[in-house]
Amino acid sequence: MRLFSSSRVTRDEKAAATTTAGAAAPAAEPVVSSGVEAAAVPRQVNDYHDFISYLDLQSPDIGWKDYIFKSVEFGFEAMQFYTGLPWWAVFAAVPFIVRTVLLPIYFNSMANSARMQAAAPEVKEFQMKHGLLQQQGKANMADYYPKINEIYKKHNASFWGGLRNAALQMPVFVLMFFTIRDMCLSPQWHEILSQGGISWFTDLTVADPYYVLPGLSAFGLWLMLVSNDLFPF
Repeated sequence: MRLFSSSRVTRDEKAAATTTAGAAAPAAEPVVSSGVEAAAVPRQVNDYHDFISYLDLQSPDIGWKDYIFKSVEFGFEAMQFYTGLPWWAVFAAVPFIVRTVLLPIYFNSMANSARMQAAAPEVKEFQMKHGLLQQQGKANMADYYPKINEIYKKHNASFWGGLRNAALQMPVFVLMFFTIRDMCLSPQWHEILSQGGISWFTDLTVADPYYVLPGLSAFGLWLMLVSNDLFPF
C-alpha cells in the first residue's frame, strides 16, 4: 500500500514538472514560406530608386546591351509610376507616344514615296532606252546611275531617303518590342505583370489565347503597307 502511494506521488510530481516546463517554454512561431510571405507583403515603390530597372542599372556587371534594354524598361516603369496607369495601358501608351513623336519622319517618308512614284514613269522610260543603247554598245553602267539620280533630284525624291526614314524608326520599335518581351518573361516582373492586364488578357506574361491582339497588330501593319502602296491589294 505504501508502495502504491509512492508511485502515485511520483507520477503526480512528473506531471506537475512537465506542465511547468511547458508553461515556461516560449510558443513556437509558425513557419511561413518565402513564397507566401512575398505574396502577403506587396512590393513597395516610393520613388524611382525602387524601380526594378533602376536597381539593375546600378549593377557593376551590367553590359552595354543590357544597359540599353534596362533604360527602356526604366521608361516604362516611370510611365506607370508617375501616371498610375495599369500596365496594359502603359504598354499601349508608350509606343503611341513614340509613334506620335516620330510622325514627322513618317510623313516625310510618305511624301518621299509619293515623289518616287511621280518619277517612276520617267525612270522606267530611261531604263528602257538605256537598255537598248547598252545592247548596241553605245552606253554603259557609268552613265546609268548619274541619270537616275538626276531624275529623282528633279522630282525632289530620294531613293535612299525612304531607307533612311525606315532605318530611323525600326530600331526604336524593335527595341521596345524586345524590352516588353523580356519584361513578360522575367521572374522579377511575373507577379506584377500577371495581374496587369484587362478583359480576356488579364495575365500579360502569357500569349493572347484568342489571338485577337496579334490579329490587330498584323492588320495595322497591313494597313500601313497598303497606305504606302507596298502591297498590290
